[in-house]
Formats: sequence, structure tokens, C-alpha cells
Amino acid sequence: MLYEVITIEIVPNSLKAHVMITEAGGCAEVVRHQDAFAIVRMPNKHEYALRKECMAVVGKLSCDDWAKKQWGSPQMHRRFGYRMASGPSIRAKQGYQGRKIRRLPPVRTFDQPTPPPLPLQKFTLTKRQLSHNYGNAAVPKLVAEFNNLTVDSAKYADALQRAIEARGDEQQQQQLLNVFIQVNTSGEPNKRGVRPDQLLPLAKHITAQCHNLSLIGLMSIGAIAQSLGGGEENADFALLRRLRDELQVQLRLPNMLELSMGMSADYHLAIKYGSTNVRRRQTLKRNERQPADCPAIMAQQSRTASLVTAIEHIHRQDGGRASAAFVRAPPNVVSQRMRVLAQVYELLVRNRRATKRDLYYEHKKLYGTQINFNRALTALCKQLSASRSELHVISCSRGFAIGNLRLFDGMDDDSVVDFRASPVAIVESLCHFSLVHSEAQFLLVVEKDAIFQRLIDEQFLHKFPRGILLTGRGYPDFCTRQFLHWLSVQLPALPMLALVDADPYGVEIFLTYKYGSSRSIVEAGAFHLPRLRWLGFLPSEAQKLPIPSNQCLQLSEKDRKRIERIAQRTNGHGEEERSLFNYELSVMLNSSQKLELEALCSISRFRGPTLRRQQ
Repeated sequence: MLYEVITIEIVPNSLKAHVMITEAGGCAEVVRHQDAFAIVRMPNKHEYALRKECMAVVGKLSCDDWAKKQWGSPQMHRRFGYRMASGPSIRAKQGYQGRKIRRLPPVRTFDQPTPPPLPLQKFTLTKRQLSHNYGNAAVPKLVAEFNNLTVDSAKYADALQRAIEARGDEQQQQQLLNVFIQVNTSGEPNKRGVRPDQLLPLAKHITAQCHNLSLIGLMSIGAIAQSLGGGEENADFALLRRLRDELQVQLRLPNMLELSMGMSADYHLAIKYGSTNVRRRQTLKRNERQPADCPAIMAQQSRTASLVTAIEHIHRQDGGRASAAFVRAPPNVVSQRMRVLAQVYELLVRNRRATKRDLYYEHKKLYGTQINFNRALTALCKQLSASRSELHVISCSRGFAIGNLRLFDGMDDDSVVDFRASPVAIVESLCHFSLVHSEAQFLLVVEKDAIFQRLIDEQFLHKFPRGILLTGRGYPDFCTRQFLHWLSVQLPALPMLALVDADPYGVEIFLTYKYGSSRSIVEAGAFHLPRLRWLGFLPSEAQKLPIPSNQCLQLSEKDRKRIERIAQRTNGHGEEERSLFNYELSVMLNSSQKLELEALCSISRFRGPTLRRQQ
């Protein structure tokens, strides 16, 4: 028997608060009954679980064309909030039979309680936290909520002064705000702080021009190597104490300036050097750790709340044309997009994270293939103008790294990731570490895992102890590119090199590392490496090496088309890089050959050192 499915129903394997549009205006065949649900099959062979009371028999039973005429307009059937209500059948008209349509109460779509905001605590904020997370527009809010702030330039000291003067209350305008001056005693480029030779001009500016700012001390973190050395001396702490003493004499301050030095790993030594303010790990409740970057956490919570609100607008279809464009697609595509919408909403509300593969297998029958899920997720990312990481959707990384690199959590002594002993799998959580220590002179990105393992087996890192090896094991995934981009920001002076195959795929992989993915900028984010250099294997180098002929592969027609796309992609970059790519691609096309990195391994052990001596 055929049933008219006109419903917006709760799917059994979803949350009770997630109301999804399963189907509207189509004829379905009941295939079986399961508990309180009827499993129906649509003409497109998709099956849905619907409540029995939400189905109705409609049509003109006394005529042969009863299936062509429907009781009620299609607009009413598709209108959100209507369904076929339960109850006895009524005789609406001679020759027609159906169930009475009733107006439902307003649907409570997303009724999970909003998590309470993180309680505001008093923290020492740096210039990075002040400028990058809040911006100058939020300076008055920081002044009202925090008692101690850290500045490292006259620009931000003036911004704090203007924020205090802009207060309406005269009593608040006379309030003094305690500030520390952050000094970069270690001279590391990845750390914030004023240089020691610029400390005196900044202190004079604060005391003379910023009347509502009270300079109470100096602050410095120091080098990680000094903190973890295990000795009883620290050059950075000694330098900050000496700067404090000199500044005290030059400014003739009535009160002794305080010192804030070190982190939780070296606070014992900092106290010996006279530190009166130490950044220690604090607890909120039970064993929860107080975040070191409170403004960053609050900004993330604000972004999550805005995404949740945007999802609710899309679900209620009250977002205007933008929401209408999201659901303007074939019925099966709309069903997939709305399911992704519900899955992402659940992740945001519950503050959980999941991989794309996990979300796909939750409703494998609905999505059909992983590609369909990826397309639905990409559409949602474009609709919300958010990256996958902001939607709490993560990717399984294939990348590994090894070399002169260590990551530390400044608020936890036990959180250390050491890349020196063995290869470490690259995951998104590595980008959350606050301190990076490395003496590396270069970072080498290798395309293939086989070459990566071969370099390790041949003691590459023993010959180059100040180096870092990294591989994405083929086409670079999201996590690997995100980690490389984060590492380039933390170590801005570190040279980065790439070693890829001398074929179209190798060149495309290098461009993906350097300029990001060309498939979806919104979904993957702008993770790129502008200073990444193409070390090899260059097609022009093949003519200078004694590579056996059996290692040379012929270009296929597909390879030639890929080379044309690569040439078009390099047009928007610098003249020098574009000429290099055009030359190497022309060499590859003229020779009609391509080479892989394994071809270098075919050179004998005698010929290899001889070639190196000749070069």
C-alpha cells in the first residue's frame, strides 16, 4: 500500500531535540514495522523511519487517478511545523479520505542548556593577548575586568590610558591600573617583549604621559633552555633583576619595582632571584586547569556561540536568502546537509570533537559515500564562513616529524613532546602548546614516507643534528599543513625546504604546502608557507645525474593536463618563482619523462660520494 509522507519527524537515532526534515510530498512504500516506527521506502530507494501516527492515507479512493490528486496544497504540506496528526479518519469530501491536519505547537528545535561562561579571573595579559584576541575596541572591557596588565610598547600603554579616561564615572576615571613592562631578556624572536635597550624610554613614557597607569614592575619569561638546564643560575633572571635596579635609580621611583619571572617549571629559581609574582597553574574546580590564555578561551567561546546561533537560524529557515541558498538543492542533498548541520550543532553544544570519518559512519546509509559527506560539510563551512576546526570537525593526520624540536606547556611541567628520540605523529593538539624550543637550522619536508624512513635509517639526523624532518606521507592533509603553518609562526627565522618527486604530482604537492589547498580555502583555512623553498628533486637535475634508464617514466596524457593546470596556478605568484616553475615544467614536457625520489637510490654507493665531491 502507498502512503503519503508529509512530515517533519524525529529520527530515532538522533537526539530528541534534533528535528529533521525527512521527506515531504512524496509517495512511500511501507516495508516493515519496528516498534513505534514504520520503515518506509521512497522512490529514490532511501528508507526512513517515521512514526505511524504521522502518516496518512490521502487521495481519491473512488477514482482510478487517486494517486495524482492530493488532499491539501503542496505548499501546506511542505510548510515547516505541519504534519499529519494522529486521530480517527474523517470524511473530508465525497470520494476523499484522510486524516485531519492540525497545527502543531512551536517546535523546540535546540533546547540544550547553554554552557555557563568561564568565570573571569585576574591574569597578566601580554601584547599578543591584548591586540590579537580582543583588539583596541575591547580595551575598555579589559580595563574594567583585570587589575594587572602587561604592556611592551607605548602604543598599548596609551590605549589603556584612553580607555580609563573615556569612563563616564569620575571616580573610575581617577582609578590607577597596575601594569608590568614585559622585557624580552632572552632575545628570542618568537617571544613578545621590549628589548632591554628600549626599557627606559618606555618606562619614562608610562610615568610621564599615562597618569592612570601605575608602573609596579617588570616581567619576563626567559629562555626555555635556561629554565630546563637544572642549574642554580639563570642569565635571563639575573638580567631582569639588574634592569630593575638600574631603572629604579634612573626614574627615582618611591616604591621598589616588583619582578615577575619564569613559569611553573622554574618558579623556585625565580623566587631566589627576587620574583614576587610567578605565573603558576591554578585550578577552577576539581582537577580542571585554569587556562593560561583566558582572553583566547573567551574569544573561542564567543565564536562557538555565534556559530550555534547561525545554525539555529538556518534550521528555522529565518536567515533570509543565505539560509534559503543552503537548502536550495535536490532532496537527497538537502537531507545530507541538514544531517551535517545537526551533527555539527551537537559537537558545538557539547564541546566535543570528532573526525570526518566518525561523522560519516554515524549515518553511512544517508550519505552513501564519504565524498557526499565531504561536500555537505564544505557547503556548511561556506555557509557559516568557518573552517572545519572551528566547527569541531578534525581530520586524522598521516604526518610524522622528527628532529631538534620540543614543545612545552607553560602551565604544566609534565606536558612535553620531544621530537628528538623518535618520529611523532602530527595531531591538531600539538598546535595548542605555548612554548617551542628548537635549535634547528632547517626543516626538510619530504613527500613520501619511504624516503622519510630511509633518511632516518641512513643516520640523516646524526649528520645534521640541527635539523627537522617532516613528511605528510603523500598529499598533505589538513593537520600536517596546520602544524607547519603554526611552526612557521613560532619559529619565524627557521628555513623550510621541500623534497618532492620530479613529476606533476610532486610539483602539485609542493604548491599545496606552499600556497594551501586549491579545493576549499574556507573549509581548510589559510594555512600556507610563503617561505618554503623547492629543494628538489628538480626535473632539470635528472640530466646531470647517472640515473638508469629503467627509472625514467613516460608522461601520460593525464600528466600533461595536470602540468597545464599547475602552470595556470603559478601565474598569480612572483616573477622569480613563476619563471622557475615554467622552466622546470617545460623541461619535463620536452623530455616527456618523470622521475621519483627512489630513482636517486639507484645510484651506486661509489658514484654517490663521487658526485657530491664534484658538486
